[in-house]
Amino acid sequence: MNIRKESPSVQLSVVVPSFNGAGTLGICLEALRRTSGAGDEIIVVDDGSTDGTAEVAAGYGAIVVTNHRRSGPAAARNLGAGVARNDLLLFLDADVVVGADTIRRIREAFAADEGLVGLIGSYDFAPSAQGFVSRYRNLLHSFVHQRGRRQTIGFWGACGAIRKEAFAASGGFDPSYSRPSIEDIELGYRLRRLGFRVDLDPEVRVKHMKRWTLGTMIRTDVVDRAIPWTRLMLREGEIPNDLNVKVSQRLCVALVGVAPVAAVMDLNLAALLVLTVLLINWRLYAFLAEKWGGVQAVASAPLHLLYFFYSGVGMAVGILLHLSERWAPGLAPERELK
Repeated sequence: MNIRKESPSVQLSVVVPSFNGAGTLGICLEALRRTSGAGDEIIVVDDGSTDGTAEVAAGYGAIVVTNHRRSGPAAARNLGAGVARNDLLLFLDADVVVGADTIRRIREAFAADEGLVGLIGSYDFAPSAQGFVSRYRNLLHSFVHQRGRRQTIGFWGACGAIRKEAFAASGGFDPSYSRPSIEDIELGYRLRRLGFRVDLDPEVRVKHMKRWTLGTMIRTDVVDRAIPWTRLMLREGEIPNDLNVKVSQRLCVALVGVAPVAAVMDLNLAALLVLTVLLINWRLYAFLAEKWGGVQAVASAPLHLLYFFYSGVGMAVGILLHLSERWAPGLAPERELK
């Protein structure tokens, strides 16, 4: 399917879903107001919030779409796209801040390349949350996108632009993902099946304001990432060598998973497995040292090993759920809002 080329003066409809996001939404909208152009529109979908999300959005002149019952970011983004008037959609999370050149880069990329259907960016190198876990988690995500393939495997709801015609042809985000999960990655799979191209541009950057704790990080990475992504890859029959699921990263998951068993038999063998994982990821630690500091990079290594361990647990659960769907349909739990 051919999607027509936009003119250099392409106008954007920015869709921001928000559930109780009043604390960060104003900062997000202020940055958009500074950098958007004439004819652009900002649409905030209030997804059943109980705080002042709608009032904050209206105060910044955004178009407010109210969803009286929380349905999740996938359905909220679809609602926003449904009222958009412009031909290019930009999805942003309510806890991200566009840079001075983010909108310009997106606009120019689509104007210059008629084959470009989707474009995703990256978190920048200076997340606003200063806690150790927050800095580690946000910089890890940034590193993964900075080194991702140009033609990427999925989409990214935190900062992803797509031509509205292609978004409609794909059916939009799957609303059965009723909590923040891999609804954007799943959309990317469908876009690729339709022959559409989605690029990753690491120079299109946004600042992440999310504060992470160890608990929220583990829950997100296991319940909302590893388990559903494993099920998606098995269902699609495709395990790409990109982003978090590169062959090297899958090898690290396996090595960290085997290390505790190896330690029972031979501590030296377990130490060798762990050292191998650290060496495989030396570029990440160099990145963290450059952007954050050497001490912090060293201190993040145990947290990174933990990340591989619980991701492996999530993958194992995902495989079991996939097999249960095949052998006993109806036993695998549906995606639900929690």
